[in-house]
Amino acid sequence: PRTRGVTVDPVTTVERGLSRQGQHVTVSVAAGDFADPEAELPRLEAQLARHLQERAVLGFDVTVSLVADG
Repeated sequence: PRTRGVTVDPVTTVERGLSRQGQHVTVSVAAGDFADPEAELPRLEAQLARHLQERAVLGFDVTVSLVADG
């Protein structure tokens, strides 16, 4: 599938008095590029989040949101 855009925003959270750094990735896609968007988009979002988190520095959080337009 084609991405229409990607936005990466820094995120800082505090848990148990400790600051955690991370990034929130928002990916825009066209719903029409998928045969079954309702089934495929959540799976793609989960796979992308897992892929990015596995490659992130230890202790660095990555979250992902997919935004389907059209």
